[in-house]
Amino acid sequence: MNHNLQRVNEKKVYELYYDDFCPLCLSTIKFLNKFVKPSRTVFKPLSQASLSPHIKDKALSEMLLILPDKSYLWGYYTYRKIFLLSSSRYKIIFNLISILMKFPPINFIGKYIYKIVSNSRIRCDDSCSLD
Repeated sequence: MNHNLQRVNEKKVYELYYDDFCPLCLSTIKFLNKFVKPSRTVFKPLSQASLSPHIKDKALSEMLLILPDKSYLWGYYTYRKIFLLSSSRYKIIFNLISILMKFPPINFIGKYIYKIVSNSRIRCDDSCSLD
């Protein structure tokens, strides 16, 4: 029975792809790891990703979350889902933020701000790190 349960859990993994040559993205990943701690989420740098060129190019401008059913969430919607997956001691706060992010005025403003920030971020060379 435990073996079957383990198989089910392995299938329910979320893959979060981030631009590992972007200081803002690296800071975001540090924040997510430290405070949000999304359950069943694997963080994957884009430089090592085996995604199609089209998906990889889009993921360079919007954070990509691949759900267990292999569907994609991009940018703002990735944050909403990641906050719902929180397993940290701040889980209630992140879950509440995720719920609030669904409401039309907040959703509209949030997507707008996300677009501005993602379009203005910089990329660096191989010296970037999560340290």
